[in-house]
Amino acid sequence: MGLDTDELELLDGTIVNYYFTCKREAWLYSHKIHADNWDENIIKGRSLSDTHTKKYNDIFSRLQFDKITKVNGHFEITEFKKSLKNPEAAKKQLLFYIYLLKQSIPKIKTIKGWIQSGKKRILVEVNDNVLNDLEQELREIVFFITSKKPPKPNYIKICDACAYRDYCY
Repeated sequence: MGLDTDELELLDGTIVNYYFTCKREAWLYSHKIHADNWDENIIKGRSLSDTHTKKYNDIFSRLQFDKITKVNGHFEITEFKKSLKNPEAAKKQLLFYIYLLKQSIPKIKTIKGWIQSGKKRILVEVNDNVLNDLEQELREIVFFITSKKPPKPNYIKICDACAYRDYCY
């Protein structure tokens, strides 16, 4: 079935990643409330992205994955992360890109996903069940980010290093 175009326009990989890390951060970002751009973590992440990312906007209008290759007849997509403090959020972000790719080119049968941080490399399982579950989660994210108010702050361990921390405490 798939999400409709209006729903997909509200989402990007960063929102998906933030949603699975901190819902307040996702809501703030989705409402164009920007983090501290001079935050050390933002600068490191931007630098990593600039080093690895190849924007495929000329081919696929919304895909922002870091690397795509074709190996033995299937696509491999790699998402580079400066750290793996939340591998689940990184996996969801990568699955979102794969979901968009499959929506753009339905005839693609096999896609492998990888998350890489330094020397650590994690294979992300991609199958119809995983993508169907993700689609439901994407609908939840759309519903969430279109709400009028952000959720209340909820302190978690990674808050100390968050570039949005000034909006919470």
